[in-house]
Amino acid sequence: MSPGGPYDHPQDSDVASWAEKGARLTPGLRVVQDGASRWPEIDGHIVRHRIFPALTTLRQVSGYSIPEAIEKFDARYNYLRETRPDGFTVGPEEYGRHFYS
Repeated sequence: MSPGGPYDHPQDSDVASWAEKGARLTPGLRVVQDGASRWPEIDGHIVRHRIFPALTTLRQVSGYSIPEAIEKFDARYNYLRETRPDGFTVGPEEYGRHFYS
């Protein structure tokens, strides 16, 4: 996806802007809890192939159903693959293997 697309957001170092742009990233997703952005935590789980903790955190902060959380996870995963491909602990062909939702 090109810069400025629906999943565009600042780099990891700009956490304050993440919270402001959260609606653009995933419409309707509240990623701030107790005044702190949860994107660094969610992204960390995603790039380290920790699918269940990422989905759990998405559901906790947003109130999404399981199918909704999976949809938002997928959008975020694709965004991170574009912007941080070297941060992942497994390649795209291995990611999600043996995870059944």
